[in-house]
Amino acid sequence: MRPIYPLLMIILVIGIPISCKKEIPPPSNWKTTTTTVTNNVAPVSSSLLGLHTEIFSTKCALPGCHDGHFEPDFRTVESSYSTLVWHGIIKNNLAEDYRYRVVPFDTTASVLYQRITNCCFVNTNDRMPNDNIGSKLPQKDITNIATWILEGARNSQKNNSAKPDKYPEMEYMVALDNANTDSNYFNQYHRDNQDWNNPAHIPYNTDILWGVVYKDDFTAFADFSESKLLFSTNKNNFTNARNLTIPYENWYGWHIFRNNINTNTFNVGDTIYVRSSVNDGQHSTPFLYPNEESPYWAQTVFSFVVDP
Repeated sequence: MRPIYPLLMIILVIGIPISCKKEIPPPSNWKTTTTTVTNNVAPVSSSLLGLHTEIFSTKCALPGCHDGHFEPDFRTVESSYSTLVWHGIIKNNLAEDYRYRVVPFDTTASVLYQRITNCCFVNTNDRMPNDNIGSKLPQKDITNIATWILEGARNSQKNNSAKPDKYPEMEYMVALDNANTDSNYFNQYHRDNQDWNNPAHIPYNTDILWGVVYKDDFTAFADFSESKLLFSTNKNNFTNARNLTIPYENWYGWHIFRNNINTNTFNVGDTIYVRSSVNDGQHSTPFLYPNEESPYWAQTVFSFVVDP
């Protein structure tokens, strides 16, 4: 089988990744004040209040930068914390080593620390503050940020933030004719029929390569405790569904789960509904998508009829 290079052009997008916004207005519950100073005593430099007073508000929340135009949002103490600690990143390095801007107790996993110490996180001279528009933070500032992270990245009330515990999400699913890698049944069906309710048509005794792309907020894909597809003739009942384990692999740079199944395991004329079942090992039950709470089109979009 030749490599499936057209995957980028033919994947069916179920979820659209979050991207930067030019303007990021603060939620209504954010305070408009910045740092609280009691009895003219400045906050500890390595506390969140101290970092905001001495670094974030004066060296980062510059006009057109982290003043609401780009995350992290350093306009207030509260916005700084909420867009840093356990907050998913937008820009990653080439190896995709990072998941959060700040991971409490761990500078090596915190993008914030990497961006202020690494000259070339993604591109040359992209250390923050940006090397071509400002000066590198003095070592005392870097040390104070590191101390705050290593002590738990506490909020302004000196409390720690709980580690996120979200279910994985399915982003894409493809069904490819393994004998003809240019044939994507779901993609062909959508492009030609423009109808999200009718199933695709796949011939009997055809070997199909199924590929699924997930996203997760914490667990490495190779550490998922479960990743499989379920096939049922009843879109509302997957109790006795046929299972197909889809192992993870880094496939030409794609983090994908994939495996083959032949349509001769089904009966000619059957309509088969497909669901993704995945668990990141952090939950007692797997996450199923589509499910009974999904929109009607999502419950039928991954379906096919076994043709003669």
